[in-house]
Amino acid sequence: MGWRSVQLPEGSRKALVVRGLFGAAGGSVLYLGCAHNLPLTFDLKLAVGFAFVGVCIVGGILSSSFRCTILLTLPSILGSRGRSYLMVMIVMILYRGPISNMERNAEAAALSLSCNLDLQVQHSRVLWRLAARPFLLVAKQLMKDKVEFESDSLDISKKFQNIRDEVLLQYGYDPIQQKPGGAAQGNSTQEQFASNTRRRCDVMTPWCREQIPVERNFGQLYDRLNVSMDRLSREFRTEVMVQEEQQQSVLDGVPLDRVFTEAVRESFQRLTKRMDQGVKVLQMLLSFTFVTVFIQAVQYLRSYRTNISFDNVYITSYFRRIDERRRRAGKHFLLPLRKSERKRFIAPMSLKINSDELTQVASGGFQVLAISLLSVLLLAIDFSLFHILDIISRHTFTQFNITSSHHIDISVGGDTMMARLLRTTISGFNSSSETNVQSDNRACMSPPSRLPFEAYASCVGCVLVVALFSCVQVYTNRLRRVIAAFYNPKREKTRVLFLYNLQLHRRLSSPKRRTHISRGRRTGTMFQRLTRWGRRLLRHPRQDASDQEETHYASS
Repeated sequence: MGWRSVQLPEGSRKALVVRGLFGAAGGSVLYLGCAHNLPLTFDLKLAVGFAFVGVCIVGGILSSSFRCTILLTLPSILGSRGRSYLMVMIVMILYRGPISNMERNAEAAALSLSCNLDLQVQHSRVLWRLAARPFLLVAKQLMKDKVEFESDSLDISKKFQNIRDEVLLQYGYDPIQQKPGGAAQGNSTQEQFASNTRRRCDVMTPWCREQIPVERNFGQLYDRLNVSMDRLSREFRTEVMVQEEQQQSVLDGVPLDRVFTEAVRESFQRLTKRMDQGVKVLQMLLSFTFVTVFIQAVQYLRSYRTNISFDNVYITSYFRRIDERRRRAGKHFLLPLRKSERKRFIAPMSLKINSDELTQVASGGFQVLAISLLSVLLLAIDFSLFHILDIISRHTFTQFNITSSHHIDISVGGDTMMARLLRTTISGFNSSSETNVQSDNRACMSPPSRLPFEAYASCVGCVLVVALFSCVQVYTNRLRRVIAAFYNPKREKTRVLFLYNLQLHRRLSSPKRRTHISRGRRTGTMFQRLTRWGRRLLRHPRQDASDQEETHYASS
């Protein structure tokens, strides 16, 4: 058994091509709306995009429900879901616009302040070096004169040894010859020197024994001078000791010897990373919001097919035809509606907004007001901050001028040992210097960045579009029923018949209507009954079938 090829008519092939193109266009729009904000590589986006568009082409060719769903996304975009998408987009624009600009201006101001602090630290270091320079010169001079100091100290020790020998050595008398009852040499230097002097007086005149030429405090003075000479010979030295100290950490672990600017820059870099993460979250939320557009279209089509009361409040042309037929047939009809009934129904082609639709408009207006206030607040804060920082940056120019000069000349005369020692020591202070350091904070002055006009235009444009969508939402919601009725004509007739019979039942079951019917039956004439019978005979067979169908739904 062989296979036979089936050729489609020319019109069918064109219809398939049109359906395929429709599915490709709808799939491309849906994919671009969802995937352009996702963190995917270009190759992966391209591959997923081709696969998604291919599935949409197949769905557009084979399924009318898919085509209906694609068309239903258009009213959703122009309605509440589109408004939500735009509000998320406005938040992202505000995040990337005034909020980021305020962060950049705050960073520039903080860096400018930290730069000025660095200048203050640098100037303090210069002043400290200028103040410590004479002491460093003295220390270096002492190190340089170390050998001369040691030579002078040895010379002084040698000369003092003669005085020590004269005081302590035993000469000028016989140390063996000592009187039995004589006084001991004594313990102190004063007593020893006096005893030795008395012994020397034994070979001298009696005046010497009576008036010993020894001062009373000579021994004490000698002891002190002896100790000083001993220390001078043993302990005199010159050394310069440099001690390094670890400085305490400040500014979140940044040591003081590092600049403040780097510490501030690192802090703002961490803040920028957090803000970038927030932008990624908003991008994901924006993609998810666009996905909800397609989900809402699917839910509307499913509710339209399964729930006969869902969004079934419209006075359509088919509704009017049914009412006209019943009017001609002499049956009960609904149009024109009563004043109490008009609140329940919506005329699709009328610009008048129903009370239920007005609630949607009020909700959208509240959202527009909220996002407008947020935009105005952030833009105003950014504008004010920019002008404040601009005024500060233009009027905070500071010029530093550090000028210092000194000339020290201390002269020590004389040729004694103490004079030479003082001359050598004090000569280190004889110095002169002149310092002139000029600097300014021009490098620290960073003008703030102005928010570009495109950011203002984007915010205003998106807010206006949100306001437009809030006003148009009423009519786009009506368009959804038109699209669903176009792809589901049988279901639409069933829904309209149900709505007509339901409202007819409500009117007939009302107490006022019952009183009116009872009175009409009493006053009815034979001529009216004959007229109705004649109209039934002259009606078209299709109208009979339609009336039977209406009667079936009315009875049901």
